[in-house]
Parts: sequence; structure tokens; C-alpha cells
Amino acid sequence: MEQTEPKYNILELAKKWQEGAINKEEKEYYEQWYNSFNDAELELNHQSKESEEELSKRIFTSLKEQINHSTSANVVKKRFYYRILAAASILFCLAVGGLWLFKKYSAQQNGALVQDIMPGANKAFLTLANGKRIALNDEANGRIFNQQGVQIVKTKEGEVIYQSTGNPTAEISLVYNSIETPKGGQYQIHLPDGTKVWLNAASSLKFPATFTNTAQRKVELIGEAYFEVAKDKHHPFLVSTGTQTVEVLGTHFNINSYSDEPAVKTTLFEGSVKISSHSTTAAYSSTIIKPGEEALTTNKTIEVKQADLEAELAWKNGLFIFKDSNLKTVMRQLSRWYDIDVEFKGTVPPGDFNGKVYRNMTLQNVLEVLSFSQVKFKIEGRKLTIFP
Repeated sequence: MEQTEPKYNILELAKKWQEGAINKEEKEYYEQWYNSFNDAELELNHQSKESEEELSKRIFTSLKEQINHSTSANVVKKRFYYRILAAASILFCLAVGGLWLFKKYSAQQNGALVQDIMPGANKAFLTLANGKRIALNDEANGRIFNQQGVQIVKTKEGEVIYQSTGNPTAEISLVYNSIETPKGGQYQIHLPDGTKVWLNAASSLKFPATFTNTAQRKVELIGEAYFEVAKDKHHPFLVSTGTQTVEVLGTHFNINSYSDEPAVKTTLFEGSVKISSHSTTAAYSSTIIKPGEEALTTNKTIEVKQADLEAELAWKNGLFIFKDSNLKTVMRQLSRWYDIDVEFKGTVPPGDFNGKVYRNMTLQNVLEVLSFSQVKFKIEGRKLTIFP
């Protein structure tokens, strides 16, 4: 019997599924295609120490054996071609850590995840000097407020911009505003001096309503933010966290200062920064880092090492990138972005995670990727329980 050409390219559907761009019709087609596999012949040994290369070789071997036992040459030719595409799709997913292709198998091993939680989005609260608190995701686009000769504007792209009106008030006092993102939120703000700041989830930034008549531009950070500092050699820009102060004149850098992380991490992308420890017991009080380096600041020391720039900026680019990350490190990131509480039952499973996961995926999809580490999950409301 002559075989008709497939309606969709399986490899393209595999990539679209991983990127979260697959539509309902494509998803149904892909699932129907996937369910046509002979799972007994392509059984995955979940408990083995099989490497990715060994797994891929075994899949190809199994496919060839199916062909040798087939009775129809024409059907075999077509079937083999599309199974090879399947294997190629599997290898693609392994390369980027997207093991979701084995969704049915992981569901059997991990139990049904009947609940799901959507990813975070642009959400933040702006608190003005007079105490007024504005929920930015509920506020209409356009001008929000005028303050000491500065106009505060919300854009449709999810940004807040402080713009000078050119008509400052007669007397300018040093008053502060703050912007904070909840768990499951992120936001971008343009400060009065033109500095751009991207805030990650569960973070806050306190800053002057205007930098006019100030010798330095000082802000206070809790959580994580990426800074593109406007150049001004006469007015240094300072970022203060609980354990350190970062001083720059104009540069691009990221600071991760979450209280539940083992150290405050400052990663430099452009220019140079000076990092000063607030601790009186630190081995040395300050250091300067260069592009491509990061400083880990604790109460005892400042450690400088080469940074993985792609991984450190993944959150800003819409990704989780795990490179030899343990389960607790992974869960801290997921907890902030999906606004969930995480509880470990029993011993925390060992092993490291490697791969990329898109931050626009639902929590269930992310957990299906992670379920291949021999870890089981249960979702109840906004609580995630992990079993070894």
C-alpha cells in the first residue's frame, strides 16, 4: 500500500514542543505519532547508569531490529525513515536537556501530575515616597505619577520609566521609591539617571526619586537584578546588598543576593566593578573584577573566579540553565519563578542536573523533564513535595 506524506515534520514538532510553541492540533498529531511506538521494544532502563550516547545507540539498534522483522518493504522504508527522525529528535532533546520527549514513560514512573502551575510573568509593585503603593500589572499604560520634576511612565512592554520633565520643583529633597517583584514576577525599570534594571522574581530595589544634587547614585537591592548603568564619571553608581557594595561608573553586571543562596554573586559582563564587603571578618575587604569574572561574597571572604555568562544571564533571557546543579539549587529557582513552596521528604536525592528549560513552560512540563533523575514529585495547591 502506498504511504501518504505526513502532515507535519516530526522533528519540527519536537522542537516546537520543547519551546512551548506547539498548538493543540500539532500536539495531538505528535502524541498520536508518539503513541504508535512499540514501547516494549524501545523500553528505557530508568534505573541504569546508561549514558546518553549508549541510550541513543540502543534506540537505533532497536529501530533496525523492528525493520528486519517487518513484512512489508514499502511500509518498512517509510516507518524506518520516521523512526530515524524520532531518534534524531531524541538526540536533539538530550543535547539541550529537554527529555520531555519520553513524556508517557516519565508519567508512568513518576505518577500522574494532575495539577499544573503557570510560569511567572511581568508583575511588580511600585511604592512612592508618599507611601502610595501601585500594582503595576493592574495599572493602565501611560503616565502614572509626577514627582519632583520626574514623570513616571508605564509602557506596554512591561517597563517603568522615570523621565525628567525639565521643570524640577523649587526644592528637591532626597526621597526614595522602591519597586518589588513577588514570587512569580519580574519587571524592568529605567531609573532617573537612565540606568536600566531588570528585576528577577522575589526581588526589590530601593532608589532615589531623582539623582539631582547627589554626589553618588546609590540604590539598595534584595534578590537578583541585572544592571545596565548609564555612564557618569562624576557620579559613581553604587548597589548595596546585605553583605556588600558594588561601585561602578558605567557598566553591565548581574547581582544575585537572595538570602537563601550560599553567597552573593556578582557577575560582570562589561566594564569593571569594585566590590566591597560589609563584613569586618572577611579575609580582605574589597576587590575589582573584570568582564567574564564573578565574585562570591560571604561573611568570611570574596572569591573571584571565571563566570559562565550564559548561565548567569539565563533568567533574563527566558531560560533556566542547569550545569552540574544539585536538586536544592534547581528547586530554589523553580520556587521563586512558579511561586511555590518546596518540601523534601526523606533524604534529598543525589545527582546533578544539566540542560536548558524555557521559563515559559508550565511547572508540570518542567517536572517531567526533571523526573528522569529518579525523583518523584507531588503537587498540592502551591506546594511541591519531593520524594527520593
